Amino acid sequence: MNFHIENANDSTQHAAGFFGNPTQHGYPALTQTPIPTSVSTSTPLVVKYYASDIYGDFVAYGLGGTNPKTDTNWGCCTYVPQGGAIAWTDQTTGYTIDIATFTTSTVAHIDEGQLNKEGFSTNVVYNCLLSYESAFPQSLINRYLQVMATYCN
Repeated sequence: MNFHIENANDSTQHAAGFFGNPTQHGYPALTQTPIPTSVSTSTPLVVKYYASDIYGDFVAYGLGGTNPKTDTNWGCCTYVPQGGAIAWTDQTTGYTIDIATFTTSTVAHIDEGQLNKEGFSTNVVYNCLLSYESAFPQSLINRYLQVMATYCN
């Protein structure tokens, strides 16, 4: 059993009062600490894949581009990508594109809506979020989405 000591009265405690005459200052009362009736069994959410891995898949399929950098600029959004984010300049168009990975698609969709409000175009595939400048050619986006459909599941 676990016990918690509480003062039996409202008088100020001091050494003499705590150990002194019980009729004058009172002894501390013992009360049982409740034992929890349930224990959390939830599994922590984990990242299935990292942005750097997905970027590597893009490169393997002839996509990707120059100057890839870790993107830590997520002040616009509720969530910071748990699996990181990589931004680069697309080698074909010269536009900036970004891949971010999250623990859930729900979180990715929340950030997606916020990025849309900031003027970015976006696509979510499972737990991956691709964001890019709106002028980015759709035919090229479709190639990125094909790779994401394979590796972001």
